[in-house]
Amino acid sequence: MSTYKEKLSILSEMISFARVDNTIKDEEYIFLNSVAQQLGVDEQTFDTLFNEEVEHIIPRSEADRILQFHRLVLLMNVDKKQDLIEINKIHNIGLGMG
Repeated sequence: MSTYKEKLSILSEMISFARVDNTIKDEEYIFLNSVAQQLGVDEQTFDTLFNEEVEHIIPRSEADRILQFHRLVLLMNVDKKQDLIEINKIHNIGLGMG
């Protein structure tokens, strides 16, 4: 199980990924909010992540890295459209995870 700091990092990375095309669509916000709820992050804290930087923490276990990558893939596809910039970004994130 992730620490609270790791959960904020997970959400922050997802928010950053959602912004790669310079906008956060309604579908993406709803998805991000549902992930925050699943992680036990309250809505006020979740909303502050859109304006504050959080220390990036790469998930330690392989299972946690796979889960986070899967969340990012779902986020990329929530609007049923994949831009080349999103594909390149998720590729680089995956490489960074190891």
